[in-house]
Amino acid sequence: MAGVPERPHADLAARRSPPCGDGSAAAVGDATPGWPSLLGGVRHVDQTWMHRVNSALVLACIREHGPISRVKIAERTALSRATVTAITRALLREGVIREGERAPSSARGGRRAVLLHAVAHREGGPDVRASGR
Repeated sequence: MAGVPERPHADLAARRSPPCGDGSAAAVGDATPGWPSLLGGVRHVDQTWMHRVNSALVLACIREHGPISRVKIAERTALSRATVTAITRALLREGVIREGERAPSSARGGRRAVLLHAVAHREGGPDVRASGR
């Protein structure tokens, strides 16, 4: 994605609204500048739709920057590591991405990250449509 900042949603991550009453959706209000325009004026976001948007974001990150680790995906997308892990697990099951080699060890040590690769571009992947619920 040419011209997209390294962490396109980093400034919005800190301003996300908490889930609404029953936890099934998030309210997007004036307290989160930028969200209404990002979502085409939508002010109430279904969790299923948001999961599809986040899945598309993760897949785009892997396609553009891959091979890439889950930690780097989380940093670039401003999604939590847990969210990235859940999304990549689903994408692996669907065969849209694959695990590859391990990243070189860092100076800090620890377990080496598994790098993720996009499978050759094909029809499929997350279906993201404003009306597609």
